[in-house]
Amino acid sequence: MPFLALPAELRDEVYKHAISLKSEPFASYEGLLLSCRQVKNEMEQEGTRLMHSHLAHLEQHIPQEHGLHSKTASTFRDLRHLRLSLSKSLDKRHDPKPDTMQYLQPILDLYLESLTLSYHEADGKHFSINNIHWLACNILGNAMCPGGTLNTQRLIFDLPAMTKHQAQCWLSWQKRFDALSKPEWWGQTGSFSLARGLCWYTIAV
Repeated sequence: MPFLALPAELRDEVYKHAISLKSEPFASYEGLLLSCRQVKNEMEQEGTRLMHSHLAHLEQHIPQEHGLHSKTASTFRDLRHLRLSLSKSLDKRHDPKPDTMQYLQPILDLYLESLTLSYHEADGKHFSINNIHWLACNILGNAMCPGGTLNTQRLIFDLPAMTKHQAQCWLSWQKRFDALSKPEWWGQTGSFSLARGLCWYTIAV
């Protein structure tokens, strides 16, 4: 029986399985998306609905003081490139807040094409090196620990402008990322990246 001859309810079940982003990368089902215009439209519509519902559910259970907000995307493609905004207050005590990670982890577990993390109330004047320290300890550190997961293909830290000296000092202090403090990593854009398997960690300075 041709796929389009199936009832719409059954096709939706197939789409839900293909675009959950919780069990495997969406690329595994890219062929289905490209099979024909009707399937593409149905799949994108169902995918957008599911992702909005999933993100709304996650945010509903995040206490306000943690200040986690996702930037709402309008298309299914954009939803695979998720932007998440954090509160600068996370580094107030200059130590990690493990309870925040329990709310972040379901997002880190998703098989996204990219995940961008930023601080929504931070600017160059108030931004602290401790903000980067929090990201390193809680996001990168957690991903590299046994049992830790980070399934996004590309993780991006979208940070306010800081001096090159500040960034290099932090990188030198973080021994596991010493390779990044070498001059050859600095390009004209002032950005550097570290490849870890299929993931790219990018910090723009």
